[in-house]
Amino acid sequence: MAEEFRWPAELELGILQIDNDHREIFRQFYVLNEMATGARSQGDFHKVAKRLREWSGYHFSHEEALMKKLGYAEVELHRLEHSKFISQISRFIKLYRPGISGTIVMFHQICHKWYHKHLETMDRPLVAFVQSCDSQATEKAFTTTFRKFFERDRPDRQALDGNKTWLG
Repeated sequence: MAEEFRWPAELELGILQIDNDHREIFRQFYVLNEMATGARSQGDFHKVAKRLREWSGYHFSHEEALMKKLGYAEVELHRLEHSKFISQISRFIKLYRPGISGTIVMFHQICHKWYHKHLETMDRPLVAFVQSCDSQATEKAFTTTFRKFFERDRPDRQALDGNKTWLG
């Protein structure tokens, strides 16, 4: 039996909405890693990769709206990095062919590395900026930009594993 996903505490940024989104994204990386190591069937690769793309887009749209509302100077650079990542996911979805595990291994490594770098070089400075803003403006920005994922409850957007629920 595969080991349970554990969210590394060192990845916490200190803003619940952002951390919850990141936690779910990393849970998808965990599933990809299980596929890459043979602990899980690769049969769900497209489903997992599309879910990763969807969840990332969902999170990025919130983060970008938050940056715009608070007047974050690096919003366009941040948005460009998000766009590149979504394009990378789409590229791997097109490249994957059943039985070619090397694509999954490479996809997992690239995603995992990109997200770690992005958290450290872009999201940590963003969080520092958010925490330096007026608390009322920040609260208002969060309530108008972050919405729970389960509000978008179409059947094709349910969790891959029925025992785990989406965070949000």
